[in-house]
Amino acid sequence: MQILHVITTIERGGAENQLLVLVRQQIINKHKVSVYYLKGDNELEESFRSLGAVVIGGPNHYGLLSHLRNLRTLTRDPALIVHAHLPRAEIFSALVKPAGGLVITRHNAEPFFPGAPRLLSVILSRLVLHRASCILAITSAVSNYMRSSREISTRRKIYVVHYGYPENECVPVKRSSSGIIGTMSRLTSQKDIPTLLRAFAIVLHWKSELILEIFGEGPERVNLEGLAKSLKISESVKFMGRTQFVDKSMQSFDLFLLTSRYEGFGLVLLEAMSNRVPIITSNSEAAIEVMGENYPLIFPVGDYVKLAELIIQELGGTNSFILNYLENRLQEFSPMKMESEIFRIYSEVLESTISKN
Repeated sequence: MQILHVITTIERGGAENQLLVLVRQQIINKHKVSVYYLKGDNELEESFRSLGAVVIGGPNHYGLLSHLRNLRTLTRDPALIVHAHLPRAEIFSALVKPAGGLVITRHNAEPFFPGAPRLLSVILSRLVLHRASCILAITSAVSNYMRSSREISTRRKIYVVHYGYPENECVPVKRSSSGIIGTMSRLTSQKDIPTLLRAFAIVLHWKSELILEIFGEGPERVNLEGLAKSLKISESVKFMGRTQFVDKSMQSFDLFLLTSRYEGFGLVLLEAMSNRVPIITSNSEAAIEVMGENYPLIFPVGDYVKLAELIIQELGGTNSFILNYLENRLQEFSPMKMESEIFRIYSEVLESTISKN
């Protein structure tokens, strides 16, 4: 099968990293895959190319109209599946009207056009989705958001296909505590890092030698550094910036923490599972969907006191049950299962396109 993925950027992020996992599995299964990106640094280009994918695009090569012309030329084959990821890529893909099928995946439980008037976001989302042959959501949380926000017609079906993530076979056995707990997150209000800092301030009264490492960048960094200073925990909080070495960094953690108010999926949860790191997460709808309703280390969004209690509880005891739970849970999100479900959808789309023609 011929597949063209259109995505806004190939910089490291949840949707971009997940596309890398999907493309790897599609190429393993002998599909011919290309990736077209619209803007940003070519951070993951070599990773895609090393898998055997063709990579096209980038702001240094094409302007707005050139992207449209190129995509129109590339999508004239009725046997080609065009799979769009993230709003800008969705818009471009819808505008060029692919001759074959257009599959759209929604990765976020937030407005299609963040910051715009709600009605404008709804109208634009519906216009784009009207052109789609099939619509995927990465979690039921994303699907539910699309329905409740009315950003999709009630007549359209949404397929829920969870992310997949390979189990890491090269994790060294961790024999002793590092004294480091951490998170990996964009530094935005959605991620609610202030709750993490306030909880950590409480935990330090119990174990003053702990270190909190925060990997990521974003518009809230200055505010967060100011909060750490006001809480008098600056010396114990390390703002690490972005990293390309996710596995190595995670494997140094005694605990991984996610405090988000909401998530589309929370791919970082699967990354932590793969690296066999105990996880404490907020009870956002997507996190519960990923972790399972019976997972014990979940706290109410914004409740830093409960978060502190769970950190102390987990660091003070044995985590063998949690690690066994997470290892089994990761099996639910295999790349093979994800690719198989998406391939079935692609096949239905192509069959429908052929019958119409």
